[in-house]
Amino acid sequence: MSIRLRHPRRVVRRLLVAVALAGVGATARPLAAQPSAAPDAAAPNASRDRWADSAARAVEAATARNDAGALAGVRAVLGRALALTPNDPLLQHYQGYAAYREAVARLAAGDKAGARRLLDEADGLLDRSGKRMPLAETFALRSAVIGMQIGTGNPASGMWLGPRSNSAMDRAVALGPRNPRVWLLRGVGAFNAPSMWGGGNDKARDYLTRALALFAGDRPAAPMPAWGEAEAHVWMGRTLQRAGDAAGARAAYARALALQPDNAWVSRVLVPSLDAAPGGAAR
Repeated sequence: MSIRLRHPRRVVRRLLVAVALAGVGATARPLAAQPSAAPDAAAPNASRDRWADSAARAVEAATARNDAGALAGVRAVLGRALALTPNDPLLQHYQGYAAYREAVARLAAGDKAGARRLLDEADGLLDRSGKRMPLAETFALRSAVIGMQIGTGNPASGMWLGPRSNSAMDRAVALGPRNPRVWLLRGVGAFNAPSMWGGGNDKARDYLTRALALFAGDRPAAPMPAWGEAEAHVWMGRTLQRAGDAAGARAAYARALALQPDNAWVSRVLVPSLDAAPGGAAR
């Protein structure tokens, strides 16, 4: 399932207005009516669900455009929403997700220090969210975040952070054995890890093949996570390109763009790399 939005910053502005109006309503209630604690994770919360769904859509659009500024805006708005519903685990999940996506964007722009700060923030948010609302995606994202912490920090940190990342992914698989986003992130992790650490191109392709098969029947209800189908095609293309299958990679990138036409990484980097590299092979 893929969400199409062409103007992430407009979505952020609409989300900000909705949160502001909700805040006005909240402060206008008599003191006795104010909630004394965060709502239960399973309790219906229409405003929270609207904020979460809008945030998910804004993150999807900003990620496709590699718009770190818009992702920072989503995080800021979610921070205001969390001030109204303190410690809400679904909003913490999406704030952690936005921080992870922004870290990826800033790392691609060469801002390693900024990315590291965001990864630390994402780790804490996802940890707190998972303790109160154990979504499979939360643990899979945390595994990915910890993996990036290893890559942006001291390489020796893999000795203690590696097992934490593996443990989070094992929990994600246990919670969502048929969740395509879990297998997507597992595939991305395998792609970026050497075979001696349990990664490798063949293993990544196996995980991504499973993710794509599961996406065919993936229909989560809002505001639950629904991202990842286009991204799975992107990473499948990368595994094929790494293996020297230029035609297969091109087809995978075309499928990704059909789902997410604004994906700048695919259109501006990956497809041109096929045209530039002899045989389409890339490492």
